[in-house]
Amino acid sequence: MKKKPSTDVEMRYLLNRCLTIVHFMQDYADERMKRQFLDAVEAIVRETHAKGNVAGMRVLSRDINAMAKAMPAGRITELEAKLAVEFGDDLAGDGNTIRTIMSVLQERSIENEDDYRIVHEYLQDISTTDPFYDRIEDLNDILLAYHGGSGEV
Repeated sequence: MKKKPSTDVEMRYLLNRCLTIVHFMQDYADERMKRQFLDAVEAIVRETHAKGNVAGMRVLSRDINAMAKAMPAGRITELEAKLAVEFGDDLAGDGNTIRTIMSVLQERSIENEDDYRIVHEYLQDISTTDPFYDRIEDLNDILLAYHGGSGEV
């Protein structure tokens, strides 16, 4: 089965964005063990991309964002500037995460388990600088409505 062009574009975006973050962290890793771990993460990203696993790439993108947020504040600022220039986003979320949250807020509902997970994970790491910080209550209400409604989590 042939992939849709939009899937190809998303896969390229996710691959390039994930590798940009991993390479940035590799450049600043100060211990051999950290570098080896990041080498393994890079291999997983490349393998997931090669298999055409869009859902897996989305999960990896969110996980790599979370890993990058553990860096010192100065490094985070530097990485976010790089992401802004190269991809027009930051560690608050990749384009897919931001689009999903915007859609959930606009529709005031969650349509599926993937969207639930994206919103839930986003709220676990939200900071005062995140673009949806002022909508935390709305997002929590939507999560509760999904959990209490048709979507069992």
